[in-house]
Amino acid sequence: MEEGSVDRLTNFVTDLTSPVSFVDPATSQTKFREFDQITGLRIVIDTMNKVDSIFDLIELSPRLAVDLTEKVESFNITKTASDLANSGLPVGQLLAGVGSIDLFDYDLAFSSINTNSIISKHLTKNIQFKLYEVVVNVDGFDYFIPIKTMYSEGMPEVSTNDRSVSLSLRDMFFYLESRTAPQILIQNASISYAVSMLLDSIGFSNYVFKRAPGEDETIIPYFFVAPETSVAQVLNDIAVSTQTAMFFDEYNNLVLMSKEYMLPSSEVRGTDITLYGSNDFAKDGVLKNKATKQKLANIIEITSEQDDVFNAGEISYTTRYIQRSTGTIRQASMIDQDRVWIYKPALLWEVAGTELTKSANDVVGDQSSYVLSAIPLQSDLTDALPYVQNGVIQNNVMDFGEGVYWLSRYNGYFYANGEVIKYDAVEYSIPGVERTVLQRNVDGQLVSETVVGGGIGKVWISSIREYQKYFAQIPFNGKMYPTGRVRIYSEPNYITINGIEKLADGPVAKHGRCQFGTGRVSEDGSVVPVYHFAGLNSYWSDNANVRGCTMESSQIFGKPSQYTTQLGAAGVNNSLAASSTRTGVLKNFLTTSYATETPRPGSIAPGTIQSSALIFTGPSFTTSQTPVDFVSYVYKPLDNRYKHFGTRLRIVGKQNAGENNSQSPIGSTQYYVGEPKKADQNVVIGGASGGIAVMINPQTNNGYYFEIAALTENNVNSYTNADNLHTMIFYKVLKSGDKAIPVKLWGGLAQILVDDGKFTGQGRMTTEENPTVYDVSVEYKNSGSSRIFYLYVNNKQVATVIDDNPLPVYNNMALFVRGSSRLMFENVYAITNNYAQNTSYELDTPISSLFSDDEITVSESFRKYAMSGVVQASYLTGVSPTEPPKYNMYFEEFGTIMREAAYFNVRYDKAYPALYAKLSPTFNRVKGYTTSGFIASAYGAEFMVFNATDTALNLDETGGNYLRIQGVTFTQESQHTLTVDEFFSRNSDFSRPQISGSSLIVSPNKAKKEYQDIKASRLTHGINEFSLNAPYIQTHDDADNMMSWIISKIMKPRRSIGLNVFGMPVLQLGDIVEIDYKVDNVNQVSLDGARFVVYQIDYSYNESGPNMQVFLSEVA
Repeated sequence: MEEGSVDRLTNFVTDLTSPVSFVDPATSQTKFREFDQITGLRIVIDTMNKVDSIFDLIELSPRLAVDLTEKVESFNITKTASDLANSGLPVGQLLAGVGSIDLFDYDLAFSSINTNSIISKHLTKNIQFKLYEVVVNVDGFDYFIPIKTMYSEGMPEVSTNDRSVSLSLRDMFFYLESRTAPQILIQNASISYAVSMLLDSIGFSNYVFKRAPGEDETIIPYFFVAPETSVAQVLNDIAVSTQTAMFFDEYNNLVLMSKEYMLPSSEVRGTDITLYGSNDFAKDGVLKNKATKQKLANIIEITSEQDDVFNAGEISYTTRYIQRSTGTIRQASMIDQDRVWIYKPALLWEVAGTELTKSANDVVGDQSSYVLSAIPLQSDLTDALPYVQNGVIQNNVMDFGEGVYWLSRYNGYFYANGEVIKYDAVEYSIPGVERTVLQRNVDGQLVSETVVGGGIGKVWISSIREYQKYFAQIPFNGKMYPTGRVRIYSEPNYITINGIEKLADGPVAKHGRCQFGTGRVSEDGSVVPVYHFAGLNSYWSDNANVRGCTMESSQIFGKPSQYTTQLGAAGVNNSLAASSTRTGVLKNFLTTSYATETPRPGSIAPGTIQSSALIFTGPSFTTSQTPVDFVSYVYKPLDNRYKHFGTRLRIVGKQNAGENNSQSPIGSTQYYVGEPKKADQNVVIGGASGGIAVMINPQTNNGYYFEIAALTENNVNSYTNADNLHTMIFYKVLKSGDKAIPVKLWGGLAQILVDDGKFTGQGRMTTEENPTVYDVSVEYKNSGSSRIFYLYVNNKQVATVIDDNPLPVYNNMALFVRGSSRLMFENVYAITNNYAQNTSYELDTPISSLFSDDEITVSESFRKYAMSGVVQASYLTGVSPTEPPKYNMYFEEFGTIMREAAYFNVRYDKAYPALYAKLSPTFNRVKGYTTSGFIASAYGAEFMVFNATDTALNLDETGGNYLRIQGVTFTQESQHTLTVDEFFSRNSDFSRPQISGSSLIVSPNKAKKEYQDIKASRLTHGINEFSLNAPYIQTHDDADNMMSWIISKIMKPRRSIGLNVFGMPVLQLGDIVEIDYKVDNVNQVSLDGARFVVYQIDYSYNESGPNMQVFLSEVA
């Protein structure tokens, strides 16, 4: 390990072609005495001195340090801060330091074909050259004075005749040229802030700002960077607009000198060095070269001098404006004094329809809108990852059957059950055409046969172009149609055998499962794919997973009695529960074949359809049994410590027309005995119910149950005992003796309506006052010895319940029905934080904190065809292409629906750049999509969109689901040009004095006199113009200030001098120098007291020795 600086103790490699080596006896490997060969560097940080601090590594790189002094024939270096002699502008530029070096490559070390050279493979890279002038043996020390750090540009030019090598050199400017600046827009950015952010974004930290004491830093009103702009170009624009000198010093530090620091007055900066050019030696007796002065001359000759004056010119700039509007509509009618103006948002981008997936006769059209599909699986998609077997990729296909016709693009993303899957092609079948071929006459009969020809078979299509290719090959009377199979993205490994490249058997290199960190968390903490069932998972219909509980229902539906309760087996009756029915099939209203619903697992008859729901019907009871006392449930073990549990359910029944007896739930039985206030009210109140159980022990039935009930009466709140007639009940089950005792923790009353159990109907997109689909969820957290529960119905918190004697936590949940009730469960889920991403917190409780006006905006009627608001707000919004998911989730639909997700990385096309951007809220509350990971820049945005419905979703304004980005941006900009004449004409106008208080800001008399001097200068010197195109001068005041400063520096003659001096590597760009060069007491260069700034240095070395030229510009 060596430091970057060089001194006489620095270790160098001396031989590049035959380095000294030895054989290590311990390893029998060849090693070198002057260097080591390594494959990488590794840093291990085991202790941090500050809590929650970060470790920043600026640079760590292996270097092969070689001393090339003996090989160098010549080199030349040009260091430039600004082209002050030619540009007409005082300072602002960013120019590259350039040069070249010539080597005598006697051992062909710089030959790319010399296999003995240890650097032959590295010649195409930017080789760093550090040039030093060494002062030897000063009081026993050698001083290495840096001249410049340069990098090779291009390949070495090798001459085999004389073994000379020539390399072009360039300083660190090449790095800024090769890096693209971030697309940003910042308001009121100072120069130091803008430059720091630019350089930090590319990992460049070696920069320094130099400003005059008390000098105000320039502020850019709107600092923006256009796309595909290099960092060097942006820095140069800043330098020109603010007249800041930028250059790389000898250590490759980027130095930024403000205009007042670069061209200072004597009060601001003193003189750094004085250059002497007088005769230092004279004849004195026997001494021919006796020194006549203590300080020896360092000027060899004057190479150039000229007097420049610029008396005309212009500054081109653009003013930008953000349009304003009144804060509210009401303020539009008020007087100006009462109006408040805010930024007016502008449309930045709107999603447009993609190309149609099919084209006829080579004509391609666009979809009217962008569509996100939702398609049920035809066949199970296993949790096995894609792999290669015998040269064929396996487990990389999703089967949608005829549902594939809803697919709107050939590649994209689907998500289901907590996993995002990437797909890249659709399979099409192009069968052959049957035709009759006549054969020869056999026994007097003409024999013919039918053959198939012209078919291509099955092909994978990933673009409209490929579709057109195969469509053009369809034979006459042929067909081309999708098979229903969609290919999951995979990238196999390749192997070469006998010169033939093949697919390597085994796991693929990349695949489309578990995209963006989604999937199921395995026991070892890794993320693995989810098994996606087509239709109802057999787990839910398997009687082995069904449990039954006979409880004292009067404890929750009547007058409770006093029991001593404890943990243990409570009312276990699994045999009766096993007679309940659980299916997922119902009628298909889109077919002409009508069949009855069937409970047979795995059997989907014509005319029926997989409903993507668990239809759970309780068992039948005898007259001696009490149905309301019995609960049937299917439990589900969980694989994570989830905190939030939920389901979507419908209580199936029929709506009645009567005033009181409003509905008839299937399996209705007596729940309550009412105390009517009116004669027409029924005493017996029936109902059907079910819900979700959490932390349940399937061996004992102990657990927590959240149940909702649809009652036969719709006016129970008008009964005398209405306070005890609850339709939402939360309780826990314990035992007393051999009985199961439900301990009621909370009860609430709400109107729970039955549903017809159909997924059809024209009213799915219309507003319904009373929904029939219920999102029921439970969340908990432990607080000391108590447990706090948060209960939700339809995304609204209905209760907070505290259990001071909590049950043990069992990692199970269950779906249950009471009595013979029939319920349709559409999904079941559990959510917890992704602790691998953030271990400092648990799930935000209550989860209502996830909801905001921007997130859950699905109307109650539309919600039955959309995903749960909790799932949308937590899991989907936590999925991002830039980071792992914020939440882990178990999610299961009873018949997987693959909903499409889209990843957008867009560039604004309506207006840009944007100071602020966000996704536009839809104009109504029927929002069928969820967005996540929205990251906006000045010129574009990156985010994901999820279809949260069970149908194809058009992202346009027709259904209220448009996808737009709005923001604050420039809506107006104007080009301006400020000339010298215009500047003086305005400032010398006596009728328009610029006054601050009682003092003049600009004296018209002084401005008029200066203008007259400029006109006289044009008669004397002619018209010499300057031109400044300043992207970051954006206001009239900044243009005036810049013009005033430029005129003060260039309106009078300014001397530019070139001097040939003895080598002085300590002289640097930006130094302020004076010149003492007199012959016979006559100044040869400038008057006494004149000061100059160094703006260019040419340093060269050859067989004659070092040579140095410095170029100076007079500081006015």
